[in-house]
Amino acid sequence: MVWIKGCKDAVIGLFESTDVSSLVFELVIGGYGNKKTTLREKFVGVNMAESFDPDFMINPNQYTPFWIKWTSDTVYLRPGNMDSDGPVLQWTRHDTVSVRYMAFRTGYECPVKVMWNLTCSKVDITD
Repeated sequence: MVWIKGCKDAVIGLFESTDVSSLVFELVIGGYGNKKTTLREKFVGVNMAESFDPDFMINPNQYTPFWIKWTSDTVYLRPGNMDSDGPVLQWTRHDTVSVRYMAFRTGYECPVKVMWNLTCSKVDITD
């Protein structure tokens, strides 16, 4: 779970390693002036899935919860918590990957705050 507060452009990257070029999923929540949320394969890449649903946008006045899950080839994003029945934005890659790192950045001109509640699988991800 992640709670996000801001006016636009909350970006979460999922990586195979600490090398920036190992980005395998990019989630842009409230992008494009808080008009669209997208899933990408690489940094500022082609939008592989997108939603204009207001539930997928962020709010500058309150924290909005999002549930994020991934497998070796698919990423899922849902507004609300994991038990909600809301819409799900998802995208499946053509190959498999091993996500070991995540990062957060803001987009442009607007402060974005984030709070994390991470639940990890029992899979050992150390080298």
